Amino acid sequence: MAEKNFGVKVVNMIGVGTPAIRSDGVLTIRTGTGTSDAIHVSTAGTITNPSLSQPMASMYNTGAAGLSVPANTDTKITYNTVDFVQGGMLVSLTNNRITVPVSGKYYTAAAIGASNVTVSSGDGWRFVAKVNGTTYGNAYYWPIQTTGSAAGDEFSISYATILNLTAGDYVETWFTSVNTAAATVNYGHMCMHLLG
Repeated sequence: MAEKNFGVKVVNMIGVGTPAIRSDGVLTIRTGTGTSDAIHVSTAGTITNPSLSQPMASMYNTGAAGLSVPANTDTKITYNTVDFVQGGMLVSLTNNRITVPVSGKYYTAAAIGASNVTVSSGDGWRFVAKVNGTTYGNAYYWPIQTTGSAAGDEFSISYATILNLTAGDYVETWFTSVNTAAATVNYGHMCMHLLG
């Protein structure tokens, strides 16, 4: 008789409990003979591991000191506070980066608040994620925002994207002055979360 494939195959393994279907339709697999669930598979096919914390991290800048961004320069954004870190993520406030523990797709987002020091019509700001010191994708992956109309004008710029990373990769946020504009960055945050 041919085996039918319904999309889920359960294999008996040493140390893994018997699978069960909860009343809400979620497939659960427990650890050994314990009572804690090791894996959940929702009716939509989403797989989660409630017994382990999902890799995620967040850090931010309290605005204690402005970060100068000179004209036509890439400047790494600095942070001084860890909001949270779990699931094996590594946060370095010394290097202003987050290092991922496992390979996968990571949602990452960052935002900064800054003020213009020098404005220049036609110039702008670019805000990017760098992986292991190299701009992810290329410069055209990241949009440019106008510099504004006057020195002292405040502005914010942000990004949110999905990065394909390998275990041990580190991610930093960089702010670039495109041509002669200059700014001071006062606030900001960066966060990452493993999607799968």
